[in-house]
Order: sequence, then C-alpha cells, then structure tokens
Amino acid sequence: MFKFLLSICSIFSSSAFAYRTAIFDESIKNRAVVWQDQKNIFTKETPKEKERPIWLHAGDSIATSYANQQTLKERLARAEEGPLSEPNTIEDYSAHFPSPRFTWYAGTEIGVAFEGSELSVTSLGLLGWLDAKLSLATQGVHKEWVLLSTALAGSYLSPFERDNDLKAILQVKEPERVKLLSMSLGGNDLCASIDPLKDEQSVQEKGGVPLLRKKLQEIKAYFPNAKLVAWDIPNLKEVRDNLFVALSNLPASQGKERLQAYCMQQWTETSCPAFAKDKEGIHMEQTRKSITNALTEEWGATLDVVGDASKKIEPLDMIAADCFHPSRLAQKYFAEAMAKFIED
Repeated sequence: MFKFLLSICSIFSSSAFAYRTAIFDESIKNRAVVWQDQKNIFTKETPKEKERPIWLHAGDSIATSYANQQTLKERLARAEEGPLSEPNTIEDYSAHFPSPRFTWYAGTEIGVAFEGSELSVTSLGLLGWLDAKLSLATQGVHKEWVLLSTALAGSYLSPFERDNDLKAILQVKEPERVKLLSMSLGGNDLCASIDPLKDEQSVQEKGGVPLLRKKLQEIKAYFPNAKLVAWDIPNLKEVRDNLFVALSNLPASQGKERLQAYCMQQWTETSCPAFAKDKEGIHMEQTRKSITNALTEEWGATLDVVGDASKKIEPLDMIAADCFHPSRLAQKYFAEAMAKFIED
C-alpha cells in the first residue's frame, strides 16, 4: 500500500517518515508522542505526572488516520473541475497527508458523544474522552493520560515481515503504566497476499506455538495491567463493493468517470493489489477470519470499528479522497466505537 511512499523516505528522510506515523497537535506534544520520543516524556515527568496512565496506540494507516482531510465526495467536486493526479505519484500522496485536527485518537476537532454514556467531549478524540473519564473517576485528582504511538502506515501484522509493528510495541518503556493498548493491523497483509498465520498448522502439529500467537502472548505478558483492544481487519471486499456501487449510482458526468477510473487504479495497483488475483476476495476473507480468531483467542473480543462506522455514514462521506482510507468524517465514529467498547 505504501511502497512508493517508502521509496521517497530516502529522499525526504524524517519528513517523509513523519507522514507515516501518528500526528499530534502542538498543544499535547508534552504527553502525546511517537514511541521513539518516549524519553522526552519519561525523563521530564514530575513524581505526580509519573502516576498518569498510558495508552499505547498501535497499528497501520487506519491507526495514523492517513488521508483524513478530504472525503471522496469532495474529491468528486475536484474531478468535475479537471483531471485528477495519477495514483502512486508524489503529487497524489502529498494530497493525502493527514491533519492532526481530524484524527480519531487525538484530533483537536474530533468530539466523542454516544448514547448511554455520561461523558462527552468536544476535542482530542478518544484521548479527550479518556481524560474526562479519568478525571471523573478520581474526582479531579488525575486528569490526563499519556499517549504513546507505535502506529506506522504501511506496517504489517505478520511477524515474518521486516516492517511490522509488533516489534515496536515491545520497545515501549514503563509497561506497567500502560492501562490501554489498542491495535489495528492486518489490512496491509491481506492487500499484499501475506498470511501472518502461515506457520500455524505445521507448528501446531509439532506441539509448538505459531510465531504470531507467540508475539501476541509476549505483548499480553509485557503489559500486565493493560486492557487489550484489537480492531477487526475491515472486510475489504465489502468496503470496495460499497464504494463502487456508490460511485456507479452517481449521475453521469466527466467527474464521475475520472473518479471511477482513479479509484479503480488506486485499488488494483496501489492500495490493495491482492484483488488483481483474488477478484472476489475469497482468500483474503478466509485469512481475515483466521486472524480474527487468533486475536480473539489470545486477547479477547475484537472490535469492528470500520463495520460499525459504515452503518452510520454513507460511503462517499466515510471514504477519503484516496478511495481507500477513512475520511475526517469517519474519525468521530471510530473514537466513539472505541470509547463505547472501553466503557462496556
């Protein structure tokens, strides 16, 4: 999904890498950082600040809120004006850089309020909701969480791949303070035809523990006080089909034709090339269910964040301008799904 973006990292170095990580508004960078900068928090904390709980935020591009600024409906308006940039080009990637205003995890313009909850916040997404919940529970004695993120767009769940987030998760310091660990991984594996459980049958037949399960068990043991929340991998065929049905239902126009062509190229060549061979997504769905079973058995119930949001917002508003990732309008529903899962 991010092969081209990875290739330009060598050109733009740290700035290109930064667009793969979680992003935070300047106002919270004293307590919300990527894991490589964790010492900037831990070495500067006062004794009282050392009592703050930590949320470890892990995952891929959905976790980082990549491409969150525009909706596909807004991209359609742009397509009516003229040709779109070609997928897999610097021009196209630069159009999808995310904004810290619209991230589900700490966006300054993302609120959280859902039916049945006594809490609601207007800013900082799930982090703001966690802060409010903590303040309520401690009667104002403690008011803030620390947010550490290992999330990296383009990362894999498979422990057999070099660029996987599981290694980074185990590099987080002060693990006893981590009270919440959320993880969304696996979509890149499916789209690259990678099976994170490829050794499952052969290893189990020999009485061993498959590598992915071993890593999940290590993470669970490393964070003994954490609530573990694994996100379901989205049903990519369902997402794709809903998208193209919504596009086909649009009135005929040159913009519609341009956007359909762009989205088709984006899906088949850039975002999810596995569909080129697995056109009906049969193998991907089998692998997705196997991964969900493994996550459930090792960590407990998974959370279908994307599926839940898709019931509340139409495809052309939910999907971003790159035809694949969630838009800014979807972020609120992701934060609320997480909050409700935690509260339940």
